Amino acid sequence: MNIANNKPIILLVEDDARLANLIQEYLQKHGLQLNIEPRGDRAEARIARDQPDLVILDVMLPGKDGFAICRGLRPEYEGGIIMLTARDEDLDELLGTPLARLRFAVEMLRDKPTKTDADRFLNDIDRDVKEIESLIDEILLHSRYDRAVSEQSFERLDLVALLNELLEVFQDYHPQVILKNTLPDKELKVALDSTGIKHAMNNLLNNAARYAKSTIKVSLDKAADTINIKVEDDGEGIAKEDFQRVFKPFIRLDESRQRKSAEVLLAVPDAPSISTIPGGSGLGLSIVERIAQWHGGSVSCEKSDLGGAMFSFQIPLRS
Repeated sequence: MNIANNKPIILLVEDDARLANLIQEYLQKHGLQLNIEPRGDRAEARIARDQPDLVILDVMLPGKDGFAICRGLRPEYEGGIIMLTARDEDLDELLGTPLARLRFAVEMLRDKPTKTDADRFLNDIDRDVKEIESLIDEILLHSRYDRAVSEQSFERLDLVALLNELLEVFQDYHPQVILKNTLPDKELKVALDSTGIKHAMNNLLNNAARYAKSTIKVSLDKAADTINIKVEDDGEGIAKEDFQRVFKPFIRLDESRQRKSAEVLLAVPDAPSISTIPGGSGLGLSIVERIAQWHGGSVSCEKSDLGGAMFSFQIPLRS
């Protein structure tokens, strides 16, 4: 990761100066460094020079469109890419995405609204930029675990204690959930990347909470050379044909087939393809898989005895 002052570097290629400056000001306040390039025909040289961690590309740009820029960047550029586009005939659906709502609010402010309306538009802008910021955070996290494994990231700690701590916090935030903690009583010292494990477990727990009717079960099994952490729920479950597909980037199995919105196209290094996602990121389980693989392990999905889904996060014991 290219870090300047411990801040990830993001390049926004966007010719709407007012929108670009608004996003830049907000993200800088929240610890992210965002640079702006208004012209498509200068974008590739700028990316090669600055080596940003993430590039956000508009499609309709002066000099060179976003798709041509994206094709020119691969395979040399290793960072993440977000492409933003929408069709003219989808204007009503376009307003359903954060970026489109942001553009809409900016346009409304240009019309000199009343103070009440202006305050409302500013609140809308704040909400939508936060949503974009959250998406950027997920893209950066996804990209982080695509890099070579660094042994310096591993530390030897008690995995059972770490999981119990996560479960306590999770239960505080989800008091309505019946949490069955069947972790072993004994400590289990393991060399791992604690930050990655926390991200993976939180993603699995939050995913289970989203679909559980009432109950989530967490267990840990230790074999001779493998640790298997299981997170199960009593929800509707996942169709067998989707057991593998659920880990692909930007897949949202719960997304209504009737609901459409402006297209947000995202590309991440080694992702199966540039995928279309209506409204949300769909990166949570893909991040879990990346973290498992980064540890030399894997994650799988199957049906739980509780009736819903069971995710098995397996990593090898490291000396």
